[in-house]
Amino acid sequence: MSRSRHHIVLVPGLFGFAKLGGFDYFTHVEEALASRFLARGADCEFVSVSSPPTGSLVHRTQVLMAAVRPGGSAES
Repeated sequence: MSRSRHHIVLVPGLFGFAKLGGFDYFTHVEEALASRFLARGADCEFVSVSSPPTGSLVHRTQVLMAAVRPGGSAES
């Protein structure tokens, strides 16, 4: 039986960083969600989207949209 695959996009809030130095903002979130999906027989793929910390809402939205479109990049 094949597992269903879920794509999960993690978007940080106010300062817009997914990684800062050696600190990965979403490490514990990814681990917790992945174990729960796996327990239910589903795979998941995580994408962390960094956005400009001082960008306008419009610009931050454009970065997110580009990341989730097919062939898009999670890099800002």
